[in-house]
Amino acid sequence: MFFRRKFIAMTCFASSIGMMAGCADRPPEIPSTAQLKTEGSERVVYVADHSGTVWISDQASNKILYSSPIRSGDRVVLDPDKNDLMLNDRVVLNTGVSHAQHKIFFESGERAMAPMVTDDRNITRPAGVPTSASLKGEGKDRVEYTADTTGTLWITDVRGDKVIYSGRVMRGDRLVIDPGNGDLTLNGSLVGAKGSIGSVDHRVFFQPGDAIPASASFTPGTIVPPDSVPSTAVLRSESVDTFEVRPDSDGTVWVVSISDNRVIYSGRLLQGDRLSVDAQAHRLTLNGNEVSDRHLPKDRYRVYFLAGGNGR
Repeated sequence: MFFRRKFIAMTCFASSIGMMAGCADRPPEIPSTAQLKTEGSERVVYVADHSGTVWISDQASNKILYSSPIRSGDRVVLDPDKNDLMLNDRVVLNTGVSHAQHKIFFESGERAMAPMVTDDRNITRPAGVPTSASLKGEGKDRVEYTADTTGTLWITDVRGDKVIYSGRVMRGDRLVIDPGNGDLTLNGSLVGAKGSIGSVDHRVFFQPGDAIPASASFTPGTIVPPDSVPSTAVLRSESVDTFEVRPDSDGTVWVVSISDNRVIYSGRLLQGDRLSVDAQAHRLTLNGNEVSDRHLPKDRYRVYFLAGGNGR
C-alpha cells in the first residue's frame, strides 16, 4: 500500500510538472497540433498561408487573448502601442493588448472560403522590395513563414530600412527569424553568419511566381561571388558542412567555399535533381553519383543558381 501511494504521488507530481511545462508553451485550450508561427512583446504580424484557426496567447496570464477561423491570406496584426488587435484592417479587440509576450499559433484545416486579397502597396519597404510583394509576417522577436508556393522572399530590417536577405523559395520551404539565438534559418539550415540577427523589427515579404530577381543577398556584410559566377545568378542558400540543393527549374549551379570564396563545383541541374554536399564525408554527389573527387573541407558554403539553358 505504501508503494502504491508513493507511486500515485509521484505520478501526480509528474503530471504537475507536465502541466507547468504546457503553461510555458501555450494555454491548455490551444491544441498541441497547432504550430507556433510568431511571437513577441512588440508589434507582431502574421499572414495565414492556409485556411484554418488562429490562437493568440498572452504568456503572462497563460490565457487566450483571441481565437478565430481565418482564411488563406488573412492578416492578423497585434499592436500593443495602439492596444489593438486587427484582422484584415478591422479592429477585433481594443483592450487588454499589453506589451506582454504574445504568441500566435495556427492550425490549418479545410474550409470553403475564398482567399482574402490584401493591398500591401502602402506598407513601407526598402527600394529593393517590389510593391507587388505581399507582407507575410512582421515582428521584433521570432517570426516564421512557410511558403505555400514557389516564389521570392525578402526579409527587411524595418528600423534600418534595408533588405537583410532575399532569395528564391519553393513550396513548403520554412523560414525562421529567431533573434533569441541570433539566427536566420531556411529549412533548418543557417543562412548568413551565426548570431547576426538582432532583436529589431523584421518584415517578411513574398512574391509568388517564376520570376527571379536580378540579385539576392544577405547583409550585414557584403557578399561578392567569385568572378566565375554570373552577376545574374541568385544566392539560394548558405549552409554549413552538409546540405542538399533541389532546383525548382532547370539551370546551372555554383557551390562556393566561403573561407576562400572559391567555386568547388559548377554544373547543370535539371528540375528534380538532387545535389548533395557532405563535407563530413568529403563527398559531392548528384542524384547519388559522385561528381567531384576534390577534397571538401569542413566549411560554410554558398549556393548560387541561374535558371535557364538547355540540358546538361
